[in-house]
Amino acid sequence: MVNTHAKWDESVIASSLDAASGDRNILLTRETGQPADRKRVPTMRVIRALSLAALGLTLIGLTLTQAPQNAWRAATSRAFFIPPESSMFSFRVTEENPGSGEWWLRGEDDQAYFALHASQPVYLVLPRSDAARCPGFSPADQRSWCAPRLRPVP
Repeated sequence: MVNTHAKWDESVIASSLDAASGDRNILLTRETGQPADRKRVPTMRVIRALSLAALGLTLIGLTLTQAPQNAWRAATSRAFFIPPESSMFSFRVTEENPGSGEWWLRGEDDQAYFALHASQPVYLVLPRSDAARCPGFSPADQRSWCAPRLRPVP
């Protein structure tokens, strides 16, 4: 029995290998054995360019957000948490526990300020819009926070 698709298979393999090196060979279609329309067959250069662009955008996105630092802290510490009101991408730790603990004392994002309570298992949330109305407000001094919301530590 003669393999009628052997020529097609060899040409596709050869064309794929040559496309990776930049040569422009003709691809044959499976149905007719005729040259394929080049507009419909993505070349390795296009695929490589799109892959590099996607990788570049991902790296830029990761370096411009807090996600890598927050992911590392969440993965390596049982005490670290990101407030549900914030996100992995926007939460920034502004003060860490100075001792051997691996948790934050204060943090912020674009919408709110966060602080752990000194003696209770809760954290304080103060929206930035409310902070603007607090006389003498200082993000580093939670005594200056007027009417923060208390939330249980998860």
